[in-house]
Amino acid sequence: MKGIKLKVKQKLRTPAEITREGFAVLCDKLGMADAIRFVQFFDQGHGDYTAERAKLFEGETIASLVDQMRQMKKKETRRV
Repeated sequence: MKGIKLKVKQKLRTPAEITREGFAVLCDKLGMADAIRFVQFFDQGHGDYTAERAKLFEGETIASLVDQMRQMKKKETRRV
């Protein structure tokens, strides 16, 4: 087949069309739940978690966080 050039005309799809068709193929092959999990593997999220975490836990220690969790657990136990 050396020297043979094939010309294939293919309509370029929009990103939305590719996304919709690709997700449909994943759902067919993996099922809805696993298709969603697969897509989540590639979600990079947004923001700067390191900076957000430093601000969120500023001034906290492991001991203080554990104490807060224990207090929350006691409150939940009283409600039941």
